[in-house]
Amino acid sequence: MTTIPAHVEMTPRRKFSAGKMIGYILLTLGALIMIVPFIWMLSTSLKDQQQLFAWPPNWIPNPFVWKNYTDVIDKINFGLYGWNTLKITAAVTIGRLVFCSMAGYAFARMKFWGSNFLFLMTLATMMISSQITLIPNFIIMRYLGLVNTHLGVVLPQLADGFSIFLMRQFFLTFP
Repeated sequence: MTTIPAHVEMTPRRKFSAGKMIGYILLTLGALIMIVPFIWMLSTSLKDQQQLFAWPPNWIPNPFVWKNYTDVIDKINFGLYGWNTLKITAAVTIGRLVFCSMAGYAFARMKFWGSNFLFLMTLATMMISSQITLIPNFIIMRYLGLVNTHLGVVLPQLADGFSIFLMRQFFLTFP
């Protein structure tokens, strides 16, 4: 007894398509355009001052200068910045989950007067660019005395329209 089928169907050959080929060429060209600046940045970071301004420029530095990286690590306190990033990220994530899940639950399950209008206003906040609210947020944080504090960074990020919308849609899936 064997598990090999008696008759195996061959998959049909794919037809050559000029349109697909042009699409793949354009995608490859686009990918190269996107990755070349990154490769140039990496190459430049491994050059010394003389190689940096040489003409014509060389793609591959000779020799590699790793001292640039050690200088940056020595002069900048990456540990402190990394720890601050982790603290702020954790606080924003946990706070956003708490506040947006409560708001999303309220919009999904509790029908009160003006709930649809309030939800639409919450969705309308997604149309406001964060750059527009930057200066008003700074003025409010300065008034509250929260400039140059972690709370001043976390507080404006605790709730946003998209997260509330996402949580509302999640709670609507429950029977």
